[in-house]
Amino acid sequence: MPASIALNAGESLLVAVDFRLAEFSEQHVQVSHSSLLAFGNPLFLVGSIAASAALNAARNNAARRAAAPQWRLVAHGVMHVTDLRLGLQTMLGWWDVAYPDIRSMICLDDGVAVFLDARPPLKLVVAWPEYLYVFLNFLAWQRIPRTEALPAVVPPT
Repeated sequence: MPASIALNAGESLLVAVDFRLAEFSEQHVQVSHSSLLAFGNPLFLVGSIAASAALNAARNNAARRAAAPQWRLVAHGVMHVTDLRLGLQTMLGWWDVAYPDIRSMICLDDGVAVFLDARPPLKLVVAWPEYLYVFLNFLAWQRIPRTEALPAVVPPT
C-alpha cells in the first residue's frame, strides 16, 4: 500500500481507514429559566406558578443529561495504522498515538475505547470495531484478545 503519510525509518503503513473520534467528557450547559405568572382568577395564578415550576424542572433535567459524562463526537477523518503508531488525521489536525502510550482498550459495539496516560478516554468509531480491537491488541501488546472481549462475537445469553 503506498503511504499517504510521512513514515519514520523502518515504519510500514498497514491500513488507512475512515473513522470518527469521540471523547468521553462532561460539558457545560446553560439553562434558561422562565417565569409565567397569570393574574386574575386564583386558579390561573396557581396554575401558572405550577406550569413554570414544571417547565424549569424539565429544562434542568435535560441540561443535567446533556452535561453528564458521555461519548461526544469531536472529529472525523482518516486513521493511519502503522506498525509503530496510530496516525489520526482529522479536520482539526494531526495526532500521533504511539502504541506504548496506550494503557488499556475496550471493544464497544460501534468502536474501540482507548485509554491513554493523562488524557480523557477516546473512542475510535469504525465500521468493524472487532477487527480494529484485535489488530490494536496485537500491535500494542503482541497479544490476541480472548473472544469474550468482543461484543459482536459473544453469543447472546
